[in-house]
Amino acid sequence: MSSNGGMTRSAAGTVSPITLSGLNALTTAKTYTCTVTATNARGAGIASAPSAAVIVGSPTAPTGVTVANVASGQLKISFTAGANNGRTITSFTAACTSTNGGVSGSHAGSASPILLSGLTTAKTYTCTVTATNGRGAGLSSAPSAPIVKFGALDHLVVSPASASISAGGSQAYTAEGFDQFNNDLGDVTGASTFTIAPADGSCTGASCTATVAGAHTVTATDGTATGTATLTIS
Repeated sequence: MSSNGGMTRSAAGTVSPITLSGLNALTTAKTYTCTVTATNARGAGIASAPSAAVIVGSPTAPTGVTVANVASGQLKISFTAGANNGRTITSFTAACTSTNGGVSGSHAGSASPILLSGLTTAKTYTCTVTATNGRGAGLSSAPSAPIVKFGALDHLVVSPASASISAGGSQAYTAEGFDQFNNDLGDVTGASTFTIAPADGSCTGASCTATVAGAHTVTATDGTATGTATLTIS
């Protein structure tokens, strides 16, 4: 039975599953719930409880929606696609709404994950994902767990903050990104450029070295965000 104007159909069979097709086909892009009744020589029994709602021909809802903050200030929405129901999925749309006054937003993509911009910093969001194919948009996923939207990358913390090596040796570093509220945006070592001063030193990737004894400053840079550490050469 359709909740939005689709043709009501039925079919009989001797075992599960029962397929509605041909003259018994349901209306594409309409929402349906289904029940099943068993019959024996004494008559038909009571109908089952209705199934969960489905949209005929459109993809099933994505599952496993998770949301994370990333250094760009966006939310990253990851998910697992559902069945395409006979027609290739052409896009997924992630939609995020706030529970405490933040601006809502949505964005489409061809696969997981989807990055969503323009949401309100320091507000709490839950997100859902919908899949679309040539027959229309499917049902939305279950909402993600709530997450507080962090700000964009503001500064870095370089580790170790202080280290000592012999002249000509090398020290490996990592960089962690933080927003202006000091929320941790995760490891940004791979996106950072490392330099060392004075000029007797050099960095290759995230490893730095120097040849002249004394204190040196290692700087990690990711866009406009920076962080420093001290490297002492002996």
